[in-house]
Amino acid sequence: MFKSKVALFVVGVLLFALSTTAVFAATDNQAPTIVDVNPKTMWANFPTTITIDFTDQGSGVVQCTISENSSVLWTSPTLTPSLNGSTNASLSFSPGVHTIQVECKDNANNLSVPLQLSFAANNDTQAPTTALTAPSSAVAGTNTTLSATVSDQETGVNYCTLKENGTEIWNSGTMSPIATGTLNINHQLLLTVIYMQLITFKLTENVLLSIAIN
Repeated sequence: MFKSKVALFVVGVLLFALSTTAVFAATDNQAPTIVDVNPKTMWANFPTTITIDFTDQGSGVVQCTISENSSVLWTSPTLTPSLNGSTNASLSFSPGVHTIQVECKDNANNLSVPLQLSFAANNDTQAPTTALTAPSSAVAGTNTTLSATVSDQETGVNYCTLKENGTEIWNSGTMSPIATGTLNINHQLLLTVIYMQLITFKLTENVLLSIAIN
C-alpha cells in the first residue's frame, strides 16, 4: 500500500513538472524592440546601406522588414534568433520626401512596434574635387608614381580613371565610396600631357597635368 502511494506521488510530480515546462516554453509574449535605424539622411538614386539595430527579451529576432506606403521594400533573410543584433538593407530612393516603416519579429511571431523614419532624398549636385601630383619630369618607359587626392562631401568618390592624351591607361575599378582619400598610381609614361578623370555618381571633374618626358 505504501509503495503504491509513493509511486503515485512520483508520477504526479513528474506530470506536474512536464506540464509546467510546457507552459513556460510557450509564453513568449514580449515583442522585440527596434533600437535605432541609420542613416537618417539618404541621397536620391544612390544605393544606401540601412542598418537596423534591435533587441528582444524572449525567443530572439528572426526577421525585419522595411516598407513605404504599405508596400514592402525589403525583407531580411531569416536570421539566427538574436536577443541583441542588427541587420543591413541596401535600398535606393527617388528624389523627394520619404517615410519608411521598419518592423522586426521574433521567433514566436511577436511583431515590434513599427519605427518610422522620414527623410528628404536629394540629388547629388556637387562634383568631386581632386589634386594630381607627379614629378615635373620623367624618363620615358620607366615607372612613374602619380598621386591623386580625391574629395567628395556628398555621395563620395567611387571610381577613378587615368587618361593619357585621351586614352585610358589605368582605372581603380568600382570602389566603396570615399569622402577623402589618396590614390597612388605607378605607370610607364610615354606622352607629355595626362589628365585624371574622377567619377562619382554620374558626376565628373577633370584635372590636367603636364609632365616633360625625356
